[in-house]
Amino acid sequence: MWLSLRERHGAGAKRCARMALAVAGVCTAVALGLLAMEHHVLARRQAGPSEFRLRLSARPEWMPRSLARALVARLTPADSGPRDPNLTRKVYHAAKADPWVRRVTRVVRRPSDDPNVAIVELQAEFRKPIACIQTPNGPRFLDADGIHLPTDQVPRWAARFRHADGTVRQVCFVSDRDVPPGARARPIHYIKISGVKAGPPEFGHTWPGEDLAAGIRLAALVAGRPYANQIAVADVRNYAGRMLKQGEPHLRYFAQVGRGNTTEIRFGRFPEPGGDHNVRTERKLSYIDAYVGRHNGRLAGLHSYIDLRFDELHVSVY
Repeated sequence: MWLSLRERHGAGAKRCARMALAVAGVCTAVALGLLAMEHHVLARRQAGPSEFRLRLSARPEWMPRSLARALVARLTPADSGPRDPNLTRKVYHAAKADPWVRRVTRVVRRPSDDPNVAIVELQAEFRKPIACIQTPNGPRFLDADGIHLPTDQVPRWAARFRHADGTVRQVCFVSDRDVPPGARARPIHYIKISGVKAGPPEFGHTWPGEDLAAGIRLAALVAGRPYANQIAVADVRNYAGRMLKQGEPHLRYFAQVGRGNTTEIRFGRFPEPGGDHNVRTERKLSYIDAYVGRHNGRLAGLHSYIDLRFDELHVSVY
């Protein structure tokens, strides 16, 4: 038959035969490729995800997105994959050592919507800056425990955004350059602690000194008060009476708004742990609350001083 076809069609028969063989070869290769791909996909599914992503379970309102991203990048182990049995342990220890993490609650590994990606979720409490100390190299920031926080990651600006449903959300930023165009941002107010003797420790360490601890305590007392942004300074220069000036308060605040008049708030000292004749701290705060209430929310600039150290509030005549 081949000879007969060759005699009748000559070279054309050869070309047809070669084409048929080529088509058959291509079909075979495609089929084998599909089988290999299916085997590869099934093998990956059986082996589990090929990558993982670290997430913070809850980002506090005060924490800028840039800080959250930096935390995730810093706490993600570079030498681990999703099948590393020590992955969550590594994240736990990295988070525990980070200056911004106050306490690690839990680290869990769970699947995501993508079978190739695992999620490592970090549940933790974070350190919120509440005060600063002015140094020759600029302000240094601390949380309520006196921990020295990384300066270049502290939130410095805040803006409010209104959503379509009428709710308002505050968003914090490290730099004013991060604020979206058109948004009105204001500087975040931090009480400045003045008169601390010791210099700054490394980030993540407690700033040493009983005077600093007293200053942090002063700042924390009023941090949630509506007049906190009027208190500019917590002054600890005379902590424990070290200035040796009779009648001088051991601790005090200075209240000021902008470049307006300053009001000195003579706090005195904290009571001894076992109790003493000193006016209780709660009562001193009630004096300030009552004063602010009588003056329509104003604390700064109305009087040169108010004195909290006695059984009744003492106010200057002008």
